[in-house]
Amino acid sequence: RDFCPVAKKKNIKPDSDNVKLFGYNEFEAKVSSRHLALASYYFEAMLSGPWFEAVNCADGLRHVCLKNEKGFDPDALKILLNVIHGKNRIVPRSVDFEMLAKITVMVDYFQCHEALEVYINIWIEPFTGKPLPTSLSRDLVLWILISSVFNKPIILKSATKIAILHGAGPMPTIKLPIRSSIIEFGGSGARCYTPVFQKASQG
Repeated sequence: RDFCPVAKKKNIKPDSDNVKLFGYNEFEAKVSSRHLALASYYFEAMLSGPWFEAVNCADGLRHVCLKNEKGFDPDALKILLNVIHGKNRIVPRSVDFEMLAKITVMVDYFQCHEALEVYINIWIEPFTGKPLPTSLSRDLVLWILISSVFNKPIILKSATKIAILHGAGPMPTIKLPIRSSIIEFGGSGARCYTPVFQKASQG
């Protein structure tokens, strides 16, 4: 099945007075444009320069709507925003594997790898002691995504090896932003075993 970054409909709990709820899977957060621009190349382009997309409203604030941005999970988005704004006391010290994958999708999309680096290493660590899936499964594809986005070459080598040995045809992406070079090499069979590992090492 496809990876769905949106959680099942549920009530979202506010983390602070800066979060306003609008029902299921929808909230408004008052954020700092400076923090966003410093942490994310995506928001830097959106909030300034010739690609200015934010809307100035009567309340004197710039409004950026992410309603149609890839259907991001609101809980994962709140975690990402709290990290970017230094709200360390309310940032979870652990997340489940599904949430880690959802955050990974947004980090890759918003281009804010460095801002999340410390927490990503903390969140990944508990899973690194567990064996990878032994077949080309949904969890294996999530591992390929996570390890490629956050430059974990050892994990990526192992995961792509399993995908090559157990896959037939192009590697399924379940609609995730996995690099095309990984997909192409992963679907070309054992002959591409070495190139995949070289690309993984190079990041």
